[in-house]
Amino acid sequence: MSRRARLTVLELGASPTAWASCHALGADDWIVVAQQRDEGAPAFTERVRHRAERLLREGAQIESVDVYAGPADDRVRSAARREVVQELSGQMAVGGRLTLWSGSNDTSADQELAAILAHFGPILAERQIAVNHQACEAEERSGVRHAIPTRQSGADDELDSFG
Repeated sequence: MSRRARLTVLELGASPTAWASCHALGADDWIVVAQQRDEGAPAFTERVRHRAERLLREGAQIESVDVYAGPADDRVRSAARREVVQELSGQMAVGGRLTLWSGSNDTSADQELAAILAHFGPILAERQIAVNHQACEAEERSGVRHAIPTRQSGADDELDSFG
């Protein structure tokens, strides 16, 4: 019996918390491939390709793919994103699901992802792969991360009683 895998592709600049709030329900393996700050789009595409191939060699079926797109601000990144979708669509299990995610305030990424789905939609439909385009809410900085921690009064007293 083969393992069911969920593959999450996290591009540089994509929402770091949106993917973490998802649950890999029904998957035996959940693999996240995140683009490094110093990694170019072509190198990242190659790393995603290798990871998908490795999953298949290990006997896993890639049933679900989520691609969290970073800002659509250059042609190299856009070409790499198309290449990733094309590669993964050929490696996904029949009857799988492909979801492309963009920032809710990134209209150029929305247009690009809609064009990708329109282009690859017929190919994916032949393999009965469901496609979807979702928008992630923009993250609001709370400021809590930047606050200096304060010591609560009496905290040391509680620890001394254990000593």
